[in-house]
Amino acid sequence: MSHPRLPAKVGLFVFVTLLLLVGLILSFSKGLSIFNPSYVLNLQTANVGGIKEQAQVLVGGVRVGSVSRLTLAGNGKTVVLKLRLDRRYPLRQDARFVIEQSGFLGDQHVAVYPQSTDSPLLMEGAIVQCEEPFNLQEAARAATGFIQRVDQTAQRINDAVQRIDRMVLNDTTLSNISLSMANLRRLSEKSLALVDRLDGLAATNAAPVNTAVSNLLSFARAMEQLGRELNATVAENREGLNRTLKHAEAAGQSVEDLAKRLGAGEGVAGSLVKDADVREAWRQTVFNFSLLSSNLNRYGLLYKPRAPRKDSGVDNAGGKGGSLIRQ
Repeated sequence: MSHPRLPAKVGLFVFVTLLLLVGLILSFSKGLSIFNPSYVLNLQTANVGGIKEQAQVLVGGVRVGSVSRLTLAGNGKTVVLKLRLDRRYPLRQDARFVIEQSGFLGDQHVAVYPQSTDSPLLMEGAIVQCEEPFNLQEAARAATGFIQRVDQTAQRINDAVQRIDRMVLNDTTLSNISLSMANLRRLSEKSLALVDRLDGLAATNAAPVNTAVSNLLSFARAMEQLGRELNATVAENREGLNRTLKHAEAAGQSVEDLAKRLGAGEGVAGSLVKDADVREAWRQTVFNFSLLSSNLNRYGLLYKPRAPRKDSGVDNAGGKGGSLIRQ
């Protein structure tokens, strides 16, 4: 007995089984379910590192979508990552997109960092910028260069240390340093002894020093008092001092005028200064007065000179002192 519907039932069973298998694969794979609504975003970056298609898109560690396709842009300088995101998780325009790696050797994924809650939402097909992933090879090359520079620096330091050891830390230099340290120790000992003597001197002369300081303070107070008194005296006699200074100035002016008049030959004194005959007569008069005073001192007021002898050509009175007045 034949069953004409058996192949159809078997085919229907296989078809349903395949549909269930595809649904399970989509549910447990990295892609989104065909039954969940989604939207597309395009990321632009200069380097995607090692990220692959179907890589996860995470927001705070929660999977919200996946990378559906990687294409090179028309300018040949940037890469476009097409993201398919679950519509239940809308993203805003100020969100940061970064390509990161799960652990040290894990798969790479796109991490999204929301910034604010009031920024406009990203629309379907929007183009946003993505930060480049950390390039371990570039870091290794940079570290290698840094290590080489450190090695060169260490070599220079080693050369400098060798030169110092050869030129500075030799036997002669060390001997000089040792001698200098010994001299410094002796100097410090002498300095301590000097300080002790100064301390003893200050202790034994504390009373005289205090007395001297007290005397200086008293003298300073006395000088301050004297200054105040002088200031008060000057203030009280300011007008008298001003008049005295004016009188002195007038007297000085008078003396200057008198000197000018004497120089010009005015008056008796001026004539004495300028007239030669008057000066000569004045000089002879002064000389006669000088001679008269000398004779009075030697012979007295009642002295009478002797008459001169005829046989002598010498005047006796002149020999004894001469006449009282000579012309």
